[in-house]
Amino acid sequence: MEEVRRMGLAKLNVWVRDKDFPCKPDMRWDWSVDVFVCDGKPLDWCGKKYYGAHETKCGHVEIDVPPGCYIVRARTGSKGHHNLFTHATMVVVGCGETACVNLVPPGIWTCGKEWNQALEFQAGIGNVPKDLAHKAIEANRAILERLPKDLFPAEGAEEERPKTA
Repeated sequence: MEEVRRMGLAKLNVWVRDKDFPCKPDMRWDWSVDVFVCDGKPLDWCGKKYYGAHETKCGHVEIDVPPGCYIVRARTGSKGHHNLFTHATMVVVGCGETACVNLVPPGIWTCGKEWNQALEFQAGIGNVPKDLAHKAIEANRAILERLPKDLFPAEGAEEERPKTA
């Protein structure tokens, strides 16, 4: 691979962060990093699939890719935690460049808040019946009241955001 590197491969240095302490790598679980091209399909380059092919060690993995624009995320099924994903992020990397990609997994409270916001939006544009969306949102709010808020985003962050129409 060193010979190919000299020809201009790019490198993604991917760090999966600890959801409770985002300033440090998540070393609790084994993460599998996915690299997608911008059409939403996993990168398939030079006979190598980039969907689930790169496992982290101590929250980190280096991945050689051709220069381009990518969407990167990580997921884990370790220790009974199924379907746990990080947020996805876009990264653009050129020939011979290295990009540092930091991925943060949201906690259940954040996922619940985002789900409510998504349902409200979908009901507002007519993709989901409003009465059904409101029932689901109210049920989810009752669950969220029983869960501890996530460290990130910090408590109160949603109140600081400007309201959108």
